[in-house]
Amino acid sequence: STGFTGAVTLADGNIVTNNLTSSLGEGVLTVIKDAVIGAEGLNFSTRLEGRVKNRIRADAGVKLTFGRANGTTYLAGAVEAENVNIGIVGGSQTMWVYLENDLVVSGALLVADGDRLYVGNGGTTGAIMRTTSSTSQDLNVDLSGASSQLYFNRSDSVTYSGVISNSGSVVKTGNGTV
Repeated sequence: STGFTGAVTLADGNIVTNNLTSSLGEGVLTVIKDAVIGAEGLNFSTRLEGRVKNRIRADAGVKLTFGRANGTTYLAGAVEAENVNIGIVGGSQTMWVYLENDLVVSGALLVADGDRLYVGNGGTTGAIMRTTSSTSQDLNVDLSGASSQLYFNRSDSVTYSGVISNSGSVVKTGNGTV
């Protein structure tokens, strides 16, 4: 459904969203167990897209994977996982994930080999941040393979001070500077 506005709790399983208007409505999505959320295509040439407008909140210890094989997932709502030990983007090949809002976690961020993470979607929103009990700073990113890519796709100028590790690549798109 694209019309409901109530909260959703994902207690088990995964969510496939192949709908650009948002298949989950606009309520808060609370994840209480490890989960995969995102669009999934049939193969690389049949790439499907999906948008999640919900603000996503994850319980402590939850492992989140955003995106599914051969899919493009747009996260339009903020992702808040301040008590999560590990927050993961990626996990399969040929996944593209666009952060149209902020990703705020206290764990790690991994972009798997062959996957792409876009910080922003050409506008002035989208960030990756790490929180502690008293501060917020740019999140460190592990580009786990030579084919993993981190894109900064913003129209404004931003400063990123996190550590980017491993063998993937960083690409700047959009009109802004990083």
